[in-house]
Amino acid sequence: PTSMCNNLSCLLRHPKVCKYFTNFRRCKFGESCAYLHGPDNQPGDVRINELEQELQIVKTKISEIETILLKLESIEDVKKTLDQKASQFEEMKTTSHQKNDKLDDLALNFSILMGA
Repeated sequence: PTSMCNNLSCLLRHPKVCKYFTNFRRCKFGESCAYLHGPDNQPGDVRINELEQELQIVKTKISEIETILLKLESIEDVKKTLDQKASQFEEMKTTSHQKNDKLDDLALNFSILMGA
């Protein structure tokens, strides 16, 4: 047999996987090696594929988080602008009240002067 059997009760003789080829992706004995070489029988390849898939998922999530952060920064900028405008509005409101009070005082003084 040229491939690993997954059945533990198999009575056929299967060659063991070459540790050098598995770990280093090459073997100094090449095709004459007594152990099994090949991508189908490399447990490391499966793990590498799993890790690459996980890495892609993590990259996607990071990209989504970065997009959300940019939106949050934009919202914070808008909030700062609104806070500044609210502060300016309150100052204008206070100034308006002060001017109305002065106008009322002037009107009272004018009516006093006209009445006298």
